[in-house]
Amino acid sequence: MILKRFPVEYQMDSQDCGPASLKIIAKYFGRYYSLQYLRDRCGITNQGVSLLDLSTGAESIGLRTLAIKCTIEEVVANVPFPAILFWNENHFIVIYHADKRHVWVSDPSKGRIKYTHEEFRCGWYPKGENKGVLLAVEPTVDFQRSREQKEMEKNSFISILRYFIPYRRSFVTIFIVMLFVTLLQGMLPFISKAVIDVGIKTSDLNFINMVLIGNISILLSITVFNVVRDWILLHITSRVNIALISDYLIKLMKLPVTFFENKLLGDILQRARDHERIRSFIMNNSLSLIFSMLTFVVFGIILLVYNAIIFYIFLRIDFQHISRFT
Repeated sequence: MILKRFPVEYQMDSQDCGPASLKIIAKYFGRYYSLQYLRDRCGITNQGVSLLDLSTGAESIGLRTLAIKCTIEEVVANVPFPAILFWNENHFIVIYHADKRHVWVSDPSKGRIKYTHEEFRCGWYPKGENKGVLLAVEPTVDFQRSREQKEMEKNSFISILRYFIPYRRSFVTIFIVMLFVTLLQGMLPFISKAVIDVGIKTSDLNFINMVLIGNISILLSITVFNVVRDWILLHITSRVNIALISDYLIKLMKLPVTFFENKLLGDILQRARDHERIRSFIMNNSLSLIFSMLTFVVFGIILLVYNAIIFYIFLRIDFQHISRFT
């Protein structure tokens, strides 16, 4: 289970792999730090950080470190996990498990990855050598989650949420529209049942025509509701995007020149694109989740009305499927 639940933290900029790896380690041991805080602790430059910088930053937050050079066999036998590796001579990743055949790592640029020993040697060992560089870490008694870090985590969430609070009435309207769409979709199985059980069985063409007209009306209503929902989403999305980018540019202009000396142009542009990812996650993924839950509830009730045994079988299969990804 630890192989699936080990923390993953992605680097924001191309030179952030060191602080991001340190953030993964801290999160594993139960402490949260922002990436900017760890950048400052490690003394990051536009060239990134060295292993010494990373060790200094780790010790400043209460971790004990030891840089060693070893083989993969020595890692499997003796090294405590997790640890930080120097990968491909230009990148830092976190190794969190290894056995006699495979190695599991948390890569700030790619996420969780499993390597064979041969693949791992190719990435970890420098060219012409048979050992790789590793930074072993372990928490000390000073390693405790501070109140300031808790407030930082809370405030970072509120700072994003405040862009959407002015449109709470629009979100309520969207929820109502999605509820109506789900209920209308839930009527379709009953209409199909009526056509077969009543119309076709009794050869009543008038009844069949009436039901088909009702079916077409429901489909048109669903289409209209979806158009209304998409229009409201477009309105909210446009305004939130403008607010996010405007605030980002204002903050960017207030930063000192030293900030730009330690950043690449591509990293600054990528940060601007990340606002779109944040907006997309909140607007699209969250609403899709709500709609899926509404659909699950409505059609689950319909299935329960038709046949309770099939409903329980469906629930069991569904929960087994979900448990495979948790």
